[in-house]
Amino acid sequence: MKEQKKHLRKILIERRSNMTKNEIEEKSRRIVENLKKTQQFKAGKVILLYMSINNEVATKDLIKECICEGKIICLPLTKKAQKRLEIYKICDLEKDLYKGIYGIYEPIPNENSIVNPTELDIAIIPGIAFDIRKNRLGYGGGYFDRLLPELNPKAIKIGLAFDWQVFHEIPTEKFDGKMNSIITEDRIIL
Repeated sequence: MKEQKKHLRKILIERRSNMTKNEIEEKSRRIVENLKKTQQFKAGKVILLYMSINNEVATKDLIKECICEGKIICLPLTKKAQKRLEIYKICDLEKDLYKGIYGIYEPIPNENSIVNPTELDIAIIPGIAFDIRKNRLGYGGGYFDRLLPELNPKAIKIGLAFDWQVFHEIPTEKFDGKMNSIITEDRIIL
């Protein structure tokens, strides 16, 4: 199973790296439009997002827009030694972030802005691949897989992906986190 996942990750990361900047921007814009159409997102107040890297679905503009709309936006901070994520509220992309581990912009740790995962209404999760049963294949570190069980059971877990990242079936193990929905530029899988 591990080798299957590793092989799939390699192929898909390579494919994603070949996407053009214009293609990423256009498809990301359509994905975000589809996300914003959902009742779940409209109703969400406390939202976990991620700062996109390496040609992931772009989230920076969405984060800015949500902050302007008064939603409470949170980002994960990687705690490598503990192999877990901590969640922090952010208010300003320029002042509240630094380039952290793996080159990802992460929140500057501040005890006044830490958020308990049970407070999240929505968790928007990146992935390398998803399937129509809403399974997720991540980068292999297990950070999000360890975070998902800590969420409030009523929290909505949404995977953002380019449509070519969604398969009929992907290799999964019992600890792999499952989404409530997957949103691409062409469809919303509920």
